[in-house]
Amino acid sequence: MIEGRLDELLADPGLATIEHDWVSAVLTDEVRPLDAMALLQSRFPGCVALEHRPPGAPAAASSAYAERIRGRSDVEIVDDFLSHVRGSGASEAEREIVLEALAALDAEALR
Repeated sequence: MIEGRLDELLADPGLATIEHDWVSAVLTDEVRPLDAMALLQSRFPGCVALEHRPPGAPAAASSAYAERIRGRSDVEIVDDFLSHVRGSGASEAEREIVLEALAALDAEALR
């Protein structure tokens, strides 16, 4: 297993000896990097597992999903999902897209 920030794992000369081994990687970047697996596999073709574990990330909640989203708006749920999968919520541009998509769904439901 290798662990660290994506840029460090891609550049670390100390990892040259395992470049052709089977690799499991844990990324510690604050925000999940885009195309992380493809980038890792460009150096470590045998990279078969990837986990994102940013520093200070809260432990997984034990409550059921329905309980965690109860009382939250659709926009908040999408923002929480983005935070969960990539380490940061929606940007302003993404939030606008979400609002437009939800408005379109509401309009469709009224037809």
